[in-house]
Amino acid sequence: MENSKAQLEFVGKVEVKEIIEEANKQAAKLVIDAKAKAQQVRTKETEEILQKVRERETQELESFRLQCKRATTNLRFQFIETAFAKSFEKVRTMVEQEISTYRKSLERFITSAVSEIQGIEFELILNPIDVAYVKTKIKRIEKEVSTSKNVSVTLKVSDEPLQSVGGVVAKSSSGGQIFNNTLEARLARAKKEAVFKISKILFEGAPE
Repeated sequence: MENSKAQLEFVGKVEVKEIIEEANKQAAKLVIDAKAKAQQVRTKETEEILQKVRERETQELESFRLQCKRATTNLRFQFIETAFAKSFEKVRTMVEQEISTYRKSLERFITSAVSEIQGIEFELILNPIDVAYVKTKIKRIEKEVSTSKNVSVTLKVSDEPLQSVGGVVAKSSSGGQIFNNTLEARLARAKKEAVFKISKILFEGAPE
């Protein structure tokens, strides 16, 4: 009887020990699994944070690049504007001083302006400074225009004063066609056509 009782106690102790060991194993496994999951979560969170940091850095870098590009573009525009402004002031001085180079250019301006519109009778609107000169050269200019248009033309200096530094506005006798060949208009056309070339000359090799 005592042996049976001792055996039962022994078996009970063995089962309890096995249960405890199994429980410890399961607990250890749970701890390992929990640590692994925690590590995964931390890794994912860290990656997400790093990704957000990288995206923000990329956005900030792109924003900085755009700011630099805008600043460079503005600087180029200022240089080009300054170059044209200086050129225009030089021409203004030539007009005011009645320099011969401008007078010869004025004749070409008239010829090219009249050649741009149809007809045989034209009116020339000029700066008051240029009126007297053109009147003395009107026959020669008529001949040049006639040769250019391959038809005999008549030119008349308008009584209307030209509100411009120089150049000419030519219009047909009917007034239906007009061509603006003032210095301001020519400058605007030149600027539009040459802005890329000037930028390339001024900033060739400059980084974007």
